[in-house]
Amino acid sequence: MPAIVRNVYGRHYNTADIKHALLRICADHRKELESDQAFHGVLAELPEFLKEFWLFMQGSWVPSTSHILNTACFSCKRKIFVVMEDPLSDIHCPKCVLSGLLYNGDHSDLTLVSSDGHEFHVHVAILHCGSLYFRIAMKQKWKETENKRFELDDDSATLKAILEYIYSQGQCYSHAAIYFAADFYGISGLKKFSQRQFLGLVEKKPEGWDKAMKAWPTVVRAMYEHDVPTTTSLKNEILRLTWDHLAALEEEQGFQGLLDEVPAFSSDMFKLARARRVRENLCDFISMLFNLEWKVSENINAVATIDASYSSKVTKAMLDFIYTGSYAKDVKNYGCPESLQLHIGLQVIADYYQVVNLGRYAQERFLDVVQDTRNWDKVKKA
Repeated sequence: MPAIVRNVYGRHYNTADIKHALLRICADHRKELESDQAFHGVLAELPEFLKEFWLFMQGSWVPSTSHILNTACFSCKRKIFVVMEDPLSDIHCPKCVLSGLLYNGDHSDLTLVSSDGHEFHVHVAILHCGSLYFRIAMKQKWKETENKRFELDDDSATLKAILEYIYSQGQCYSHAAIYFAADFYGISGLKKFSQRQFLGLVEKKPEGWDKAMKAWPTVVRAMYEHDVPTTTSLKNEILRLTWDHLAALEEEQGFQGLLDEVPAFSSDMFKLARARRVRENLCDFISMLFNLEWKVSENINAVATIDASYSSKVTKAMLDFIYTGSYAKDVKNYGCPESLQLHIGLQVIADYYQVVNLGRYAQERFLDVVQDTRNWDKVKKA
């Protein structure tokens, strides 16, 4: 088979029919070829074949007979390769190639040692593409870099999961732990993957939350041990889930002392409770103001038709803001429905016309009213 592949791709006997037949044969015998070192060599030797074989396996290789030279071409009907936020983190090799290198250690030029003594024989080039941490580390004049041996604090299960992802995007066994480890090592794609897995597990109905609730105190403690700006995304989800299931959690013995044990968690929950209360008041007010029978949850753009004609109050206020940085300076009674409608309308029109900072300014003025309980009482009476 390797010789046939070289004849087709190396010597450019590359009509669509021949390529399709060859790719079909390789796909049908993929399991046998995965253990064939000569086939791995062909994949590395012929990038065009590697790419087209990978596309064919994903069902995205489309031969075209309309090409002027009748050569095969392909189109990606969907995204195929994993692309992380870091442009150097693209992995363009099929799993059968890279995962084999991880387990057999062929051509290894670096050793990673876990906290429990397990050794992983890995490859600098692959870690360089997959991890910002190792990319930076290999440029430093450290003893570990010179000795090609890193002794890490992570256990073998965590380290294995990280390496499996880098080499083959394998699934993780402990999603929260992998999220924090991926953040530390700078593997942005793995962070997103582990967060999706974490949320999928917790929100899986009906048994997902029942299983997660027992371990929730441990999850919260781990979150605040790794509470840095780069872990905000998962932290917000943990706070949201805690709030949504607070009644059930309060009955758990392990959760009762958590607010005292982790003061930062207690503070964040207080802020979340305040924000939720403000939003509920805002929804109630909008429903009452526009005589709606349903509540608006987050998007206020759809509550009413905004009069954006040239002579309207909203348009005049927008122009006033563009020229002076403010609007409706003469409005004293911020609790009246007319002024609140103006703030709402300006948030909508600011987004429509892309007026920088107007939407934020209008929102601040609106929230000033909603958060002031004295004004809120006046509005409810009106």
